[in-house]
Amino acid sequence: MSGIPWSFTAHRYDVVLNNLLAEKLRSARFGRFIAREILDLARPLVAPDAIARAVLIHMGVPLSPPPVGESPARATPVVLCPAQLIPRKAHHHLLDATARLRARGIGFELWLAGDGPEGDALGRRVDELRLGDRVRQLGTVPHAELLRLYRERAVDCVVLPSLHEGISVALIEAMAHGVPAIGTRTGGIPELLDDGAGVLVPPGDPGALADALELVLGSATLRGELARAGRRRIEEEFDVMAIARELARHFAGEPADDRGRVRSFGDPR
Repeated sequence: MSGIPWSFTAHRYDVVLNNLLAEKLRSARFGRFIAREILDLARPLVAPDAIARAVLIHMGVPLSPPPVGESPARATPVVLCPAQLIPRKAHHHLLDATARLRARGIGFELWLAGDGPEGDALGRRVDELRLGDRVRQLGTVPHAELLRLYRERAVDCVVLPSLHEGISVALIEAMAHGVPAIGTRTGGIPELLDDGAGVLVPPGDPGALADALELVLGSATLRGELARAGRRRIEEEFDVMAIARELARHFAGEPADDRGRVRSFGDPR
């Protein structure tokens, strides 16, 4: 109505609910989609003239200096799950995986950082599985405190067992600090963790999740490789300063960066 150019960012739920996608794209200078999978979901919902205005621009995080040296060797490794306690995050599968690993004699602590409606049910499940000595429900952890844990290497691995996900900033932050990551093959998580940047398992599969945790916790060499590859992925594709520059170019109506961070939907690259 004002005649001022505008743009928008589409997260997964915008596409799943088809929240006026065609109307928005046709009137916007561009529509930013944060993951390739979200663009794939949008394609059959929107006509070619509208989808031509769609671009892929990831979420980003600030990059602190890269970690120096190897992580400390702990007698009892720490696995952190930073996620709201809601059904789609599938914490119950993570608890089942933890019980399987205890039965195999593999020791570690699982920290659940987050709050939500599933908290009480998860607490009961911890009791049922007799995991009280293995699982700590931390509740809501302030963001600065979470980053401090990563920075001080208090965590050996981060895991997100989601049933569906857009693209996880929680994992991006951990990887930026050189923390090995395990996630499920759903939504935008594969484009974050594939090609050795992390470990991917099928969603809803506690057995595969247990195997992945055993693999990562059992090898300091693998954890080091994942830490370096994960950090490199964030530097190359999820650096918030580079992403801000890319957005600024789009706000100004300039072409996308040739480095490939942004692609129009029809671009085969």
